[in-house]
Amino acid sequence: MWLAGVDGCRTGWIAVLARLEAGQLTDWRPRHMPAIEGIETLAEQPRWVALDIPIGLLEHPQKGGRLADQTVRRALGRPRASSVFSPPARSVFTEKAFRAGLGISLQGFHIMPKIREVDAWIDPDKQKRVFEAHPEWAFAQLAGAPIQHPKKKKVGRAARLAVLEQCCPAFGAWYGALGRLPRGVARDDLIDAAVLVLTARRRALGCAARAPQDPPRDARGLLMEIWG
Repeated sequence: MWLAGVDGCRTGWIAVLARLEAGQLTDWRPRHMPAIEGIETLAEQPRWVALDIPIGLLEHPQKGGRLADQTVRRALGRPRASSVFSPPARSVFTEKAFRAGLGISLQGFHIMPKIREVDAWIDPDKQKRVFEAHPEWAFAQLAGAPIQHPKKKKVGRAARLAVLEQCCPAFGAWYGALGRLPRGVARDDLIDAAVLVLTARRRALGCAARAPQDPPRDARGLLMEIWG
């Protein structure tokens, strides 16, 4: 069974795939996709895809965002809670410039094109295998606690790689042998996608964390949930 973790990058999307056999992950490999629909044409046809982008949106802004966002923020605590931003509501999709009163952060506004892209593509049937996940919550699940150092700092990246290598030695060998990444793909993007492969494994094995436990559906019938 193939699994995938997917993160947005400057030139589209980066997918990291691995094969799940007897509970172990092998055959790690990256795939660059210009558009999110590329998930459907991956040669490996992953059974579970953990995606680092909001799925299931509010129609109008709400303080604190979705219940899923609030739940994961509480689980992470400071300082990592700040990595869980409230996604834009659909009512602000047409906004061309950031301004106060939109109910979203500047970070959320900057990735709104990718959120719109996924929202236009996904439906409740696709969501049965393509689900929202969050890298920092995934690392917290693996490490037993949130990683305190930011991922952009050298010490933070090293801490995240150490967690991945400890949980999956095959990842360390693969990552160490990586050459140049596709244009527009940063190491941070690749590492975030990689940790979501382990979330996909927990989902496949029936032991993933879910926030909230009983998620509501949005106006399009999509579950507003985050997996870790």
